[in-house]
Amino acid sequence: MAPVWSRVSLSFCLLLGIAAATVAGYAQSAERLSQVKKLYIEPLGHSRGAAEIRSQIEHRLQKNSEVQVVSDLNHADAVMKGTGQIWTVGRSSLSPRPHSPTETVLQGFLSAEIVGRNNQTLWSYLVTPSKFPWGGISDDLARQLVGKLLADIKEKPPSEEAIASGALANAQVALTVVFTVMNWAVPGLTGTGSGIGPAGVGCMAGADTWNMAWNVPPLSSIGLPLVL
Repeated sequence: MAPVWSRVSLSFCLLLGIAAATVAGYAQSAERLSQVKKLYIEPLGHSRGAAEIRSQIEHRLQKNSEVQVVSDLNHADAVMKGTGQIWTVGRSSLSPRPHSPTETVLQGFLSAEIVGRNNQTLWSYLVTPSKFPWGGISDDLARQLVGKLLADIKEKPPSEEAIASGALANAQVALTVVFTVMNWAVPGLTGTGSGIGPAGVGCMAGADTWNMAWNVPPLSSIGLPLVL
């Protein structure tokens, strides 16, 4: 029995090794959208129009030089995943006469995301048909998605220095205003100085004490200097 168990254990280890190698081979490398140069497009579901939409996306991407569509997942920097669907909502005719020629009215959507290293989503977008999809609804959805994707890939992400400078430019300086009141005549209250500062100056103290605070807009919004 020992040789049989040895062969089973060896086969199991070989299967685990093959599975691990396959998962490692599928790991994409892009960490930012701008790093996507080779893209693998997964099927967009099994609904009506999904295959045609995917074909139109691939066709439009092949016309540009920014992104190359690859058929092997191992060679891709990132993967496009999503769902595309088209359905019929009715029929329309340009003539009010009966038995006039009619055409099918379609509706649909396309939702897609670009996934990179460690299965991280680098980009996502949802598309609905244009008001006048002259080339057909499948081509219209693909055109909008690819146009947005290529525009976002070409857009350079802000540098860390730009982000930091922008944060400083929009920062608001915190302002603390302290009012010192001395000998405020209030019926039933005798106030004396706290002993802080020179004679005649101090905080009100006595039998009763109040702490008051006001929230005011940032100084830059009300036209006052940042420092008073």
